[in-house]
Amino acid sequence: MARRPLPQPTIITKPYWDAAQRHQLLYGRCPDCGYAQFPVEFACTRCQARRVRWEPAGGRATLYSYTVIHRAPFPDFPVPTVMAIVELEEGCSMFAGIIDCPFEDLRCDMSLEVTFERQNDEITLPMFRPAKHS
Repeated sequence: MARRPLPQPTIITKPYWDAAQRHQLLYGRCPDCGYAQFPVEFACTRCQARRVRWEPAGGRATLYSYTVIHRAPFPDFPVPTVMAIVELEEGCSMFAGIIDCPFEDLRCDMSLEVTFERQNDEITLPMFRPAKHS
């Protein structure tokens, strides 16, 4: 089975990974200046306040940029794989995989929605797929 390298949660990122196991996407918001950021750091990357908090995201995003990986960077890495920068509706960007979309249908500015892929008992990865239109 093809495997992705898995993140190692830290004291700062553990709430994010715990939420992902519950199929909830989080992002960071500074309560002092309102800046949205991903990931959360010890301080706001805009105003340097030390109160940045994880907040729930709605799960909607726009594809900003992507690349298709055809050559495995690690043994057993699943290829081809789409890695992307997505812009969350909440105002910050994050790296994520894109699934359930043929490569030829990918286009920047397309609407996406989050989905989750369980990797093991500790890690569930947020991934994105084309948004279902209502």
